[in-house]
Amino acid sequence: MSAPKMTVTEIAAAAGVSTQAVRGYCRRHFNASRKGKVWTLSGDDLAEILEHYEIEMPETDSETTPQPGETDGYITMPKEVYEDLRQELRVKNAQIEALNAALARAQESGQAAQLLHAADRKDDLVIEHAEQDQQQPTSPDVATEPDKMTRWEHFKAAFGF
Repeated sequence: MSAPKMTVTEIAAAAGVSTQAVRGYCRRHFNASRKGKVWTLSGDDLAEILEHYEIEMPETDSETTPQPGETDGYITMPKEVYEDLRQELRVKNAQIEALNAALARAQESGQAAQLLHAADRKDDLVIEHAEQDQQQPTSPDVATEPDKMTRWEHFKAAFGF
């Protein structure tokens, strides 16, 4: 019986840890080398890794190895279950589309409310500015025409200083 062969990904999946954890263990405890993307370990090193992560040694008999055409690692399920899952997926997709449409409508109404508020505020400022113009007598040495006002006078008029 030859030594079982397992990839780092298979060991990590069986142990329930990340591949980085398995590679780190190999670097710390073995003289493991990496050739390209493949880690080379001896059979004894693999046995120690499996023992460390409390994984049973896989059997390499031809009886346990699936033959081509068998499940090949795919999970099989009855067609009814598959169709039920597909229907649930369609329902969830429709829900997501409805929520996205509602979100877009809410954003549009928020923008419209923001514009209305800005317009109301602008009207309030215009009214306040007109009232201030009526209250202040114009003197001949102060220019009050908008074309002849300085930046400071525009600022004071806009913010009521």
